[in-house]
Amino acid sequence: MLNANTLFAIQFSVLNATALATIAVLIGKHLSTHSTLWMRPLMWTLIIFCIHWLTYPIARHYPTWLQYGLLFGNLVNLATYLTYAMLALMVFQQRLLQAEQTALKNAEKATQSSKAKSEFLANMSHEIRTPINGVLGMLELLKKTSLSEDQQHKVAMALRSGNSLLSIINDILDFSKIEAGKITIEKQAFNIKQLLQDIIETMQHQAGTKGLSVTINTSQIHQDWVVGDESRVRQIVVNLLGNAIKFTERGAVAISASTKMDEQSVQFECEIQDSGIGISSDQAKHLFSAFNQADASTTRKYGGTGLGLVISKKLCTLMGGRLSLESELGRGSTFNFRLTFEKSLAEQPPQAPATTISEPSTAQPTCRILLVEDNEINQLVAGGMLEDHGYACEIAENGEIALTILMNASTTDPYDLILMDCQMPIMDGYACTQAIRAGKAGDKHKLIPIIAMTANAMKGDREKCIAAGMDDYLTKPLDEEVFIKMLQQWLPSLTPPPQ
Repeated sequence: MLNANTLFAIQFSVLNATALATIAVLIGKHLSTHSTLWMRPLMWTLIIFCIHWLTYPIARHYPTWLQYGLLFGNLVNLATYLTYAMLALMVFQQRLLQAEQTALKNAEKATQSSKAKSEFLANMSHEIRTPINGVLGMLELLKKTSLSEDQQHKVAMALRSGNSLLSIINDILDFSKIEAGKITIEKQAFNIKQLLQDIIETMQHQAGTKGLSVTINTSQIHQDWVVGDESRVRQIVVNLLGNAIKFTERGAVAISASTKMDEQSVQFECEIQDSGIGISSDQAKHLFSAFNQADASTTRKYGGTGLGLVISKKLCTLMGGRLSLESELGRGSTFNFRLTFEKSLAEQPPQAPATTISEPSTAQPTCRILLVEDNEINQLVAGGMLEDHGYACEIAENGEIALTILMNASTTDPYDLILMDCQMPIMDGYACTQAIRAGKAGDKHKLIPIIAMTANAMKGDREKCIAAGMDDYLTKPLDEEVFIKMLQQWLPSLTPPPQ
């Protein structure tokens, strides 16, 4: 019969051996460099432990042997706990690695999705602006022809509708660009006080047709010249002022502006107050949400996308400021926005020489202009604008044809300027420009001024054109005044004299 000590020793040995064997199996299923190294001393521990307790029946009369066995068993138990901890850590590391790989895959998908969104947005910008340029351009040309009073009125109405459509399209594209992170805030010196005066003069007619007075107070602007994004500031003010005029049936709209300076920046604050319909506090909560207006009836009566205020608020945030509203239903509204500008180094930066648009005259200048454009309507629009101001142009339907025309031009009578579309079949404007700069249109044209004239109006499009070798950049739809001023800037000596 086995005594109690012997039975305990056998049970203890079997229990620990089973534990060690189980651990060895678990390690074998989760083999790695560290677990393999750990398994070897663990197995040697198991062997020594088993040998020790198998000799127990022989050495059972030696209490010291039993004490060493118990001590060794405790060490084995400790090793068991450490092994379980190591296995738990290994499982955690594996799951962490899987989570990291999943996160990387999701990030890659998000990047691809963002890239696809940006490419789609850029393509839509181009595809939408191209026909709008044709519609507005042809209407402008038609307006200059001999029309009856009724026809002139209808053309004017079509132009207003086209410009309203363009405004809506610009709002949607601007909103999409902001959401896609494709808006860049420019930094250049401009006169903030003069900008506000210009906006007021531009919108006086809109207010006058409703019998509204518009007043402006700029006496608290102590720093006229600032460094920031003039076009985006103009967009904010025009949006807010346009809303004030649109939602005010009688009374007045008042603008007041001020500046505060510290050592590095200029804090600009502008308030636009109207006596219009106002909105309730509940409606105001949703006013800065995309595609929202105060209510459905407002949308039907006044129109618009509901994006103007959203865009304005996001632009204010991008320029280190904020936009807020105080309003009471039936008692008008007050919009207040703040922007942060950099200080201008000079009180009045050097200005480019003033240029004036000349009246139509007979085409000269020795002046040879090549219009590289694949769209027939855009060819007529640009060609008509040039003709109205005394310039003639030749047309190439794509970059490949343009290179052939330039190469075949006489050395004594080269072209003076190229208007280059960017997206064309066979050879686009970027590739054509690079070929011209490389001398593939002849040395006589390597340094010819090239102006991009494109419907691409996304962040980075201007930089892309300049990087390809173009000298300047115009977006479609073409603004005739801007178009002719730029033409005269690059062809100053060839500008047709006014009659």
